[in-house]
Order: sequence, then structure tokens, then C-alpha cells
Amino acid sequence: MKRILYPLFFIVIAFLAACTDVATNGDQGAISDEVRLKGDHTVYGLACDGCSDSVIVVLRNEGGDPVRYNIVRAMKQRQVFGDIAIGDELAIVVNPRNPHEALEVIDLEQLKGTWTFQVLPKLKPSATKTEEQIMEEMTDSMKEALFETPAALANWKLFTRRLLTHVNPYTGLALVDDPALVCLNLVNEENVPDAKRQMEIHREQLRFLREDLKVKCLLTSLNYESQPDLVVRRSLFDVADLHMYFSHPNSDGKRNWYSGVFASQLTGRWPGGIWGKQFPSRIWGMPVLTTEFRHCWPNVFRCEAGPMIGAYGAFQDWDALVGYGYAEGSASLGARNFNANPFDTCNDPFALFGEKISILMFRRGDVRPARHKVCVTVPRTLVDLPPVKRPHAFPDPVCSLGLLTGVGSAVERAPEGMDQVLSLAGAAAPKGLAGDLLKTAANGVWRGDTGETVLDTRAQTLLVSTPRTESCTLAEGALAGAFLRVSDIRHPTTVSAHALDGKPLAESRSVLVFHLTDSANDGESFTDLTMRHPVARGKGPMLVRRDTARVAFPAGF
Repeated sequence: MKRILYPLFFIVIAFLAACTDVATNGDQGAISDEVRLKGDHTVYGLACDGCSDSVIVVLRNEGGDPVRYNIVRAMKQRQVFGDIAIGDELAIVVNPRNPHEALEVIDLEQLKGTWTFQVLPKLKPSATKTEEQIMEEMTDSMKEALFETPAALANWKLFTRRLLTHVNPYTGLALVDDPALVCLNLVNEENVPDAKRQMEIHREQLRFLREDLKVKCLLTSLNYESQPDLVVRRSLFDVADLHMYFSHPNSDGKRNWYSGVFASQLTGRWPGGIWGKQFPSRIWGMPVLTTEFRHCWPNVFRCEAGPMIGAYGAFQDWDALVGYGYAEGSASLGARNFNANPFDTCNDPFALFGEKISILMFRRGDVRPARHKVCVTVPRTLVDLPPVKRPHAFPDPVCSLGLLTGVGSAVERAPEGMDQVLSLAGAAAPKGLAGDLLKTAANGVWRGDTGETVLDTRAQTLLVSTPRTESCTLAEGALAGAFLRVSDIRHPTTVSAHALDGKPLAESRSVLVFHLTDSANDGESFTDLTMRHPVARGKGPMLVRRDTARVAFPAGF
């Protein structure tokens, strides 16, 4: 299957959030100001689930719970204007003698392009905090509300309709019709405990996108975490999207701290680091991608990132790897000597060079897919269990199995073409092919079944050896492949060699070599040597660890 990696020029992934807004078509200057005429007692709000020919249910712009209005008399007197759909903006004239009756209802959505007043929510002013600080401390409660209240779902539909039907003034196309839109994510990282309720809402979201908005691109969601029951929930979608972070910063809403500064992807409970528990989360028979992956700064082993994501993405035959993120804001792109942070790539040479290594291994296809496929079947009834009784992760053996061969899962029954099928319970102590492969790694050496990837947890090394690419990642000492030999390493380092003329390395006359160590910001400081709590993030110019490595090619090259 054709692979895609990184540049967003190749793929547009849209994430739908339920708490933002976009501009509509027309004269923006005419609707940029909030205006309410004196004496205007009209109620403005959003249509919610429960609307009928006799009742409308409205989430008022002032907030609070949805309100029901009787519209029997208004319907008889033809004072209901427009075909009301969930999420439409409404204007309601309420009977002054009966607050539960609407005398007139206007669907403002269907008047767009003629006249309308946009009523937009505003943050409550604070005497002690800026708007940026208020936004930074906001929780993801809107994601939870989406699966609990009709009003939140109506809000999501309104936002989604506006986003996808907005016409690009340069192309003349609405986003829903733009061929650049490859995949659409319903809500970002919205895993909630009530699995059955979430699936019910997801089905309605999918229906709304396919039937009401006529969306044709791939649809996905639930891109966070790796519990087995998520396989059942994700089976509703066209593609599985799995976010993967290593050494992700922690936050209490006020400050960040770093718990993984000295953590390596080559050791630990789940060898494979950034892949960790995600290997069995891919669903066989469904395209799989990651729209967010990152080995976060600060971490002294960041040189591991490129070979890890590229080699094992190719080995598992995933379909797309899109890193997060090139730049989180315009400041990253426009400032000189902008310092490193946990997520930006554009000013981080080790993230940029690591991506080049990944592209050659994954996108160019230098690393071959695994020879075998092992499938873990997940019972559909997992979503019926209360959260405390669901398994919180796939069994450790089948997670690590992804370093040895192809691994994935399926709901109830495995698709054709699997070399071995394991039940979820049987995955805890697999026999047969999986068991035999795991025995080969009992000494801590995880050699993929193609022979091209070798991760040694004892020596803390990763060797990727293919005809056109070789990469040596190690904390210290020496490591050698068939072509590349690296020695005299004193700090965590990746050295890789890549043939650029399409020939095997031994025959190539154009070889690109990377030597990656670590970087830091000038003036960055922490409370102590654990580097858990930052005092100052520092500034540019960025500092690069100066180190030496002895690199040797075969005699006669």
C-alpha cells in the first residue's frame, strides 16, 4: 500500500472541535461587530435534538440548558420560516404572556448571504487573567459534553457545517468538495468512559457527515490511547488514527514538567518506546496512520526518534506517518533563533534530520514489511463492561511482538491472510508462531522477522540494516551493520548512511550520512540535575552537543 509521510502538502487532516467558529461567506466587515438593537427581545440560539412540527428545542446563546418552545400556533399561522435542522441558528419571538410558546421562528442558517446577525460567545472578562491565560487553562469538558448533552452535539454540527461548506475564495470550492481533503477527524482525542453512548453519538456524527453534508473523504476519530475496547469503537470508522508520544511533558494547567528526560525508547517495559503499546491497536483490514507522533524535547535520547518511527512504521506496513507538529504558531516560523520546545519541528535540527531518516526508511520503502501477520481478536462485548472491568491495555507479550513481526487486531473475527490468530486472553501467553518468536528475544535482542531491524535492550542499541540504508543508534560504545561501522561513541548517538542514487550502499556513488546527538537552548535551566522542573526555557541560538564518532565503510568503497 502506498505510504505517505509528514509533509502536509501531501495530506490534509481536518480535526473538528466543538467549541470554535469560522467566518462565513460574504462581506466580513458587515458582520464583524456585535449589534443588538434597542428593544430587541428576540431569543437567539441553536436548534437541538427534539425539534418537531409542534415543538422546538433551543440552546440559547446566553447559555444554560436547552429550552422547549411550543410552536403549534406559529405553524398554523405560517410563522415558522425555514426547514429547521439540528445545529441551525434560530431567532425566536417568544409570547410575552407565555414564556414556553414561540409566536415566530426564523431559521437564520437559510438566510445566510441575505442578512443575519451573528451572535458569538465571548469569554467572561477577568481582572487577573488575560484571554490567552483563560484559554490555556480551559479543560476538555466540551469533548465530554458532546456525548452527554444534545446541545453540545448541535453545536458540533453547526461548526462542522460551517467549516465544510465554507467556500475557498481562491479555489471556488467548499472544503467538503475539495480533493485536498483526504481524511476528517470527528473530534480530537475524545475518549470517554461510556463506550456505548460514545458509539451512539459517533454513528450520528457519521450519518450527519455522509448523508446531510455528503462528505466523501475518509472519516476517523478516537485517536488517543490503546485500550482493547477502542478497537471495537474504532471499527465504525474508515481508518484508524493512533497518536504516539514519547517523553511527553506533564502539566497541571499552570506549568509543565518533564518526567522522561532520561528515558530511552530502546529499554523499559515496552521496548519500542514511541510504539510501545500501540502495535496491536492497528486494525487489520483498515488503513492505519498516525497524525501525531513526537519524541519530545527535552530528552537526551532524541536521536533515536527518526530510526524508531521510520523503521517500525515500515516494518508494520502502516499507511501514513504525520508528525506533530511542524509549528504550533506563527512565532515559531517568523522568529530568528527561536528556541526548541516539546512539539515544534521547524526550529529543531534533530527533529528535522530525524524525519529525513524516517522518510528514507518509510516513504522510500528502504525497510521491508514484516513477513508474518498476527491478529488479536477483541470481543465486541468489551464495550458493554463498566470501565473498571475492561482491560486497560493489551497484554505485554503481544505489545512487544510488534518488534518481531506484524501485529494488529480485529473485532470478533480475524480477516483472511493472517498467519496466526490469538484471542485477547490468549495474547497474554501466546503459543505457536508468536510464542516461538518471543522466545528468540528472551535474551533481550529483538530481531524482526525480515532481519532488517535489531533492537538490543541490554546494549541499548538499534540497528537498521537494509540494502540502501543502514542506521546505528546507541548510547555508547560501538555498533556495526553490513556496510556501516560506528565506534568510539560516548553519548547517545545515531549515525546513518543512505544511498541516494537508488543503488545498494556498497555500490552507491552518492551516500548521505547523518550524525545526530542532542541539542539545548542557550540559557535553559532546571531546578536540579533531574531536569524535571524547568526554571528558564532559554533562547536561541540553539546549542548542539559536540561529539565525535568513528565511522567506517568497507575497504575499497
